[in-house]
Order: sequence, then structure tokens, then C-alpha cells
Amino acid sequence: MYNNLKAELVRYRISNIEVAKTLGITEGTASLKLNGKANLRLEEAFMLQDLITEKSGIVIPIEELFK
Repeated sequence: MYNNLKAELVRYRISNIEVAKTLGITEGTASLKLNGKANLRLEEAFMLQDLITEKSGIVIPIEELFK
């Protein structure tokens, strides 16, 4: 569901395990959230933006990640 977000995660080689650790959830729940089958909270969206920024060195606007 979040195609831009998923593309950036792949681009910067961020695994579902890293996403899960960042969000403090299980890998399965992370997968559900990334696929739009469970709600992703706004706070979690910003946490993922921070993770991508940490890995890439650039800030990608939230609007771009989730459009």
C-alpha cells in the first residue's frame, strides 16, 4: 500500500526486522503495517522517516513517503 515508503526501504536496504525494531513491534506486525493491513500511526510514520534519514543521510518528506 505504501509503495514509495517500501521503495525507499529497499533502496537503503532496510529490512522488516529493522523496521520492527525501530517501531518496537514484531516483524509480522511490521509487515502488516507496511502492507496496509494494519494501521500505521502517525508517530510510527515519523519513526520510519527518521530511520530512512539515518540510513540515507537525506530527509525525504513524509508527503513523498506516503503518497
